[in-house]
Amino acid sequence: MIKLINKIKSSINIKITLVTALIVAIYIAFMGVFIVNSMTNLKGGVLKGINTELSNLSNEYYDNYLNEISKNISNYLDNVIGEIHLLSGITQTYFDNDKELSEVTKVMKNNMFFKDNLKYNKAWYENSSNEPATVFITRKLFDKNNKINPKAQSFIDKTIFLDLILPSFSTNGVNKLQVYYQGGKNNEIFRISPWTDIGNDIYKVYPDFFDIPIWDTFNPGLAEEWEKLIKESKGDMDKINSYYRVTPPVQDGVTGKIVLTVSQPLATNNYSEFAGTVSMDVPIDDLISIVNNVKIGKNGFAFLSQSNGNMFAVNKTGENILGLLSTDKNINDSKKGFNSLERYLKDSKYADVVSLNVEDIISSTYKRISIEGKDYIAIAKKIPIYNSWTPEKGFFKENWILGFIVPYDEVFNMYNNTRDNVNNKLTDTIKNIIISYLVVFIVLIMIIAFINKNITKNLNKLVEATNQVKMKNYDFDIEIDSGDEVGKLASSFNSMIMDIRGTFETLKLQNEKLYEEISERKKKDRIINYLENFDSATDLPNKKMLLNYLNDLKIKNNGIVSLIVIGIDDFRKINEAYSYKFGDELMKMISKRLEKFNFDDNLLFKLGGDEFGFILEAENYNKIVLEIEKIQEELHSKYFVDEKEITVYSSIGISTFPYDSNDPLDIFKFASTAMVHAKDFNKGGYEFYNEEMNKSAINRMEMISELRNALNNNEFYMVYQPIVDSYSLGWNSVEALIRWKNEKLGRVSPITFIPLLEETKHIVEVGKWIIKESLTNIKKIHDSGYKNLTVSINLSVVQFLEGDLIGYIKNTIEEIGINPQKVTFEITESLFIEDINYVKKLLMDLKKIGCSISVDDFGTGYSSLSYIKHLPLSKLKIDKSFIDELTSEEGEVITNAIIGLAKNLSLTVIAEGVELEDQYEYLKEKGCEEIQGYLFSKPIEFSELKKTIKDNYRK
Repeated sequence: MIKLINKIKSSINIKITLVTALIVAIYIAFMGVFIVNSMTNLKGGVLKGINTELSNLSNEYYDNYLNEISKNISNYLDNVIGEIHLLSGITQTYFDNDKELSEVTKVMKNNMFFKDNLKYNKAWYENSSNEPATVFITRKLFDKNNKINPKAQSFIDKTIFLDLILPSFSTNGVNKLQVYYQGGKNNEIFRISPWTDIGNDIYKVYPDFFDIPIWDTFNPGLAEEWEKLIKESKGDMDKINSYYRVTPPVQDGVTGKIVLTVSQPLATNNYSEFAGTVSMDVPIDDLISIVNNVKIGKNGFAFLSQSNGNMFAVNKTGENILGLLSTDKNINDSKKGFNSLERYLKDSKYADVVSLNVEDIISSTYKRISIEGKDYIAIAKKIPIYNSWTPEKGFFKENWILGFIVPYDEVFNMYNNTRDNVNNKLTDTIKNIIISYLVVFIVLIMIIAFINKNITKNLNKLVEATNQVKMKNYDFDIEIDSGDEVGKLASSFNSMIMDIRGTFETLKLQNEKLYEEISERKKKDRIINYLENFDSATDLPNKKMLLNYLNDLKIKNNGIVSLIVIGIDDFRKINEAYSYKFGDELMKMISKRLEKFNFDDNLLFKLGGDEFGFILEAENYNKIVLEIEKIQEELHSKYFVDEKEITVYSSIGISTFPYDSNDPLDIFKFASTAMVHAKDFNKGGYEFYNEEMNKSAINRMEMISELRNALNNNEFYMVYQPIVDSYSLGWNSVEALIRWKNEKLGRVSPITFIPLLEETKHIVEVGKWIIKESLTNIKKIHDSGYKNLTVSINLSVVQFLEGDLIGYIKNTIEEIGINPQKVTFEITESLFIEDINYVKKLLMDLKKIGCSISVDDFGTGYSSLSYIKHLPLSKLKIDKSFIDELTSEEGEVITNAIIGLAKNLSLTVIAEGVELEDQYEYLKEKGCEEIQGYLFSKPIEFSELKKTIKDNYRK
């Protein structure tokens, strides 16, 4: 279209032709519109008249038809209500004259045909099938001996006369399922005709029926309201008859039929109490058939509903058009014997029907509605039917709604045919006019175009030359031999083409150079992208790639997606023990092993440091656990790096999307939290994330926050655990131990807060406080006369590596004035995996000050005999874990070896964690010089130390 417009703009020939054609077209169009408009107005007037007459006829026909069917329905229900009034009148008359008729009752009780032969069936009493009517009594009316209570038995005898009446009503008049009497509250006996095994029938449907108050369960409040109305009637039977009640249509749970239950209240002979009801269960198959059999045209149908829109009668055609389920599929099983039929327009599968309200179409004239793109006419009217009752509304008049729905095109078929014929004739006429005008128009265009062609021939050559330039073709000349304006234009055009050729060659050379520059820049961009998204050592995607992947995460096929974070245990120690180059080579080997699991939907990432990440997709947790166990088994195999054999272990944290969080980015945080939790509590194992871990992480951060201010808030305090001489049991020294009491957290175990101090390097500042506080307190002990008491102070690896520790110790000792020979500093074997030469220098400097050095928790770390031999040590302290194992052969061997090693190196041996007398005796026998543990004393505060030193000091 754009090409055509451009061609028109550039052609004088076409412009002249189009201007002429436009003038002719405007004239033709004006005449055509005038003719068509006149014919259309004529058509509209005729069709409107036909439509009006047809609508009036339809309204009259459907309104009369509705009235006829509603009259039949009303007559049917009037007959039912008339029969219940007749039955209740006979029964009430008997109740009013029960004393005068007592002889009749007595005769019937002794007659073999009428006598109630009641049999006990555990949950109910019931008479035999050869009697005129069923007598049925539930367990609710039994005494403690499972006998019918006297009051109920009296009422059973009193109502025996109904065996004469009920069979006649059940077999005559309106078709009935059953006719029955039901006693009043707390006297709920039943007489039912025809005879039926009602006990077993009810037990199958509703076994709890036999132990419940029937009136309060099925109709709470109805018996009380009837009794109130009976008292107000003062014996007026017309008023009592007006208190009848009809239930909504329900399905009888025993027979499966849709029924109405019509009930009429009865009174005692003085009209002071409610004496029960006589009732009829009336199947409404005949009513439903009346509605279902209505045929209106080919696809028209009738429906019958309650005032609340519950549509209980509509045929198959209506169900299909309205998008409703059949009656049997709309039965709501109540498990109590009577199942409600609930079928509303809002339950339709069509949106048009869901939005339709039955009340909207109640009118004497039809309304036009649309269902699934098809038009229908609908008309309905209300039928005042009967009394009903609910606990919420009390007694009220129930209206049924009867309506017709007919396809619009079936009603207006004649109108549609006439309209189509008129439209077809009008269309044919318009086509003929258009064809005639088009022929005239085309002939005129051809004549004008032929005349202009010769005039504009040279201009077309210039146009072709312009197109060649547009296609970047500059190898041509315009050949026009003319002295007019067109010839001059052609000569100028040729000169311009020559200039363009020269410029084009220059640009070509410049473009080639620019292409080389762009290629080099793209290469650099690829390198930058690699460095941003991949780990250069392992070529694995990095943490940034993982977070991008998680951000776009989608689950397939209802599976689960887990992120596992793998942390290599003690990798920093491996680096420090061997070298960082050694650690890099080991990390590459680990990544190669993990890549074996990098297939299908599993994705491996390098997260930095000693951590890897895996995305695992699986149908369930079992497959994820199996995959994790395979990964751990593969990682735990031996590695050979630089001819050295090494075994590594890993701690794994797992978080699962979407179960742990709907936000995929939270999964990374949760998996990392679970990995840290595994390192702390299940080292070498794996942990699935849970809320407790999150709480633990929050608590950990809260504790770190509190620790930062603990020193300034004076929350730390020192306790001292005595170390006794193995033979005299006198106190040689005390170990200074830090304790923390926080206002928010309470007393916090040093096992918990000391690792946090080391992790945050806050131990450097706190450690200085420990040294100064301990030396100050022990100087006070010395000044009180106990100058030989030694104090042991623990030093962290972090303290050694951060700041001028030795200088601080020297200055503090000088400031306090304590004898440095009475000061021992305890170090752990983990210090030996640092730069051993640097460590040795620090320890030598400490020794020069005059202090002693002890190795704490000896045997649990990485120390070797060569380190022990060449370091300025004074004591070895056996770890409590070995003392606890003294009862085993392995524990004895390790303890004896440490004692033997210390003796050979002229070092004093201290055993910590001694709690049992047998442990002490064994250690003393083996030559252990000093003992520390709860057997002798727990850690005590300084005030207690001052009080007890006198009685325990080793002189």
